[in-house]
Amino acid sequence: MATWTDFAAQGAAAESDSGLDAAAREEIALLRRIRDGSGDEFAQVIRRHQSRVFAILSRYERDAHLVEDLAQETFLKAWRALKQFDGRAPFEHWLARIAVHVAIDHIRARRDREVRFSDLGEDAAEWLQNLHPAQSPPPNVSALPQK
Repeated sequence: MATWTDFAAQGAAAESDSGLDAAAREEIALLRRIRDGSGDEFAQVIRRHQSRVFAILSRYERDAHLVEDLAQETFLKAWRALKQFDGRAPFEHWLARIAVHVAIDHIRARRDREVRFSDLGEDAAEWLQNLHPAQSPPPNVSALPQK
């Protein structure tokens, strides 16, 4: 696996490579400055990529507040793992993968917390029916005559 030093060397080579556009060269330089201790510049990374991260997370979660929380978690994970970014792929792709993994983890956690109505048992069904008898279906719906 490539190290940050490898990435920095690639970045230096990429800056001289006319094959990269100015935005890619600028991003490489920005990431290098952040890695070298200019953490305040990470806000620039967030501004650049927040719309894409929000779009990815919105495919997995509809609640806007939860999407904001997931985006924050995505950027925090990217910040913590920045040393692992090796530059083989564009930073945007690396960040997108982090966002997808955060979303999948969120779905798994939510699924593990959900309880199916059938898992509650007869006592819970009876309690619910007594709580709102006018809104509950009749107890023997299956016994109604078929037309």
